[in-house]
Amino acid sequence: MSEVYVGLKHSRGAWRAAVAPTGEVFSEDDSLEGVERLAQRIGELRPAAVLVQALGGGELPVMVALLERGVRVRVTSKEQVRAFAATAGAGLSGATTVVQMAGSVRFVTQEGSDERVRLLLARRRQVLEMRAQEEERLRGAEYAPLQEDLERHLFFLDRQLGRLHELLLYMVQAVLPREGAEAQGEG
Repeated sequence: MSEVYVGLKHSRGAWRAAVAPTGEVFSEDDSLEGVERLAQRIGELRPAAVLVQALGGGELPVMVALLERGVRVRVTSKEQVRAFAATAGAGLSGATTVVQMAGSVRFVTQEGSDERVRLLLARRRQVLEMRAQEEERLRGAEYAPLQEDLERHLFFLDRQLGRLHELLLYMVQAVLPREGAEAQGEG
C-alpha cells in the first residue's frame, strides 16, 4: 500500500484537506472544535506527512493539534505552493496542490528532529499551564504591585510561547527541491 499524504489549505474560514493517493477531500471550520475534528480525522488516516500552507501564524492551532497526536507535519509557504503549481501543470488548485506537493518536498530536518518537536511541545504545555496559573492569580490579586508583577510575568510567558512557536515552525519547514539537485545527489 502506498503512503498517505494530506495537504491542508485555509480558505474562507475553513481548513480544506486533500488526501493522496485516495483523492478524498474534506473540510472543517477553523474554530477550535473544527480544528480538533480535523486533527482527529487526519490522525486516523496515519499519514506519512501532512503539508500545511502557512498563514503567517494562523496555521499554529492546526499544526500543534496534529503534532500533539503524533502526526508528522510540515509547513510550506504560499509562494512555494504557487511555484510548485506552476511547474506541476494546470488543473491543480487549493489543497489538491498542497497534497501533490507533499510527496515532492524535501523536509528541513535534522537528526532527532521528531524528538525535538516532542520536547518543544512538552515545554509549550508547561508554559501554557504556568500562564493559566498566573492568570488565575491575577484575577484574585488586589494589591497593585502584585498585579503589576503578575502582568509582567504573563507578558514574559507570552513571549516564551511566541519563541516556542517560532522554534516549532522552524522544525517543520518544507522546501521545494532545487532543479537538478536530486539528480546531483544534493536533495
